[in-house]
Amino acid sequence: MQCTLTLLICLALAGCVLFEHSQPQASLDTAVLRARDWGKVYRGGRVRIVSVDARAPSWRNTDDMLLDPGPRTGEFQVLLCATEGLDCQPIASTRVSFRVEAGRTYIVRAQEQVNGSNHFFVWVEDVQSRALAGGETPAGG
Repeated sequence: MQCTLTLLICLALAGCVLFEHSQPQASLDTAVLRARDWGKVYRGGRVRIVSVDARAPSWRNTDDMLLDPGPRTGEFQVLLCATEGLDCQPIASTRVSFRVEAGRTYIVRAQEQVNGSNHFFVWVEDVQSRALAGGETPAGG
């Protein structure tokens, strides 16, 4: 009985490690791309990274990707969420060209062009400096 209980605890802990959602960190050789929320006052949702240079994010962490520095092309979906992060449906898709530097973290942002239109500005910006790395901002970047 003791051996069975120990085995079950080990399997449970291994499962927790397997599904742990850790955020990758930028290094001297890589950059990080993160997808996050958009909107919230009127309506909102999340941005999903579909792929970057035809490579999909890890199935364990679809919100963050490690990237080699240089020019990149990302496929992104804008999701509308009925509840806080749940029941999200894609309402727009876009392709964005952007450039990343090693050691930096970038975020994919989205904003509706007109409330309720399902037409979005989508851009990638440097988290630290807020500099535009690519895409189109509401200010016309």
